[in-house]
Amino acid sequence: MRMNKVLLSPEAARDLAEIKQYISKELKNPGAAKKAVQTITKELRTLARFPEAGPSVEALTGYPTTIRLFACGKRIALYRIENTTVQIARIIDSRQDYFRILFGDDFWEHEGQPESETEARVQMAKSLFGLIPSDATIDEARDERLKKITD
Repeated sequence: MRMNKVLLSPEAARDLAEIKQYISKELKNPGAAKKAVQTITKELRTLARFPEAGPSVEALTGYPTTIRLFACGKRIALYRIENTTVQIARIIDSRQDYFRILFGDDFWEHEGQPESETEARVQMAKSLFGLIPSDATIDEARDERLKKITD
């Protein structure tokens, strides 16, 4: 199987450095900082073999973009596939409003602003990877997930 190159943008490299610094200095846990960066980079290497492992933002939201999402522990890598190169654009905390980080307020103008940040997260969580329809209620989403687990 042919391997793709995985490259970090300057912003993604800065994100990794900031993650390491925050855990090491602010949380005073250098060992955990090193492990967090190792976990993220190990997960990113998966993209060398499986560049389409993460769903596209366009498929999830309808927002026209070539950016894809890939879970790396508690973080999300935002990336593009360019020929035989996987270009990591950003690595951010999964609790952040990553659509606003990437697209600014244009994203919410296109999508319609959710009533709350919690609603925005729930909408994304329900539609992520196409597992649960985005219009499902929380109870429907829970029931559907339990059904998939028990089947």
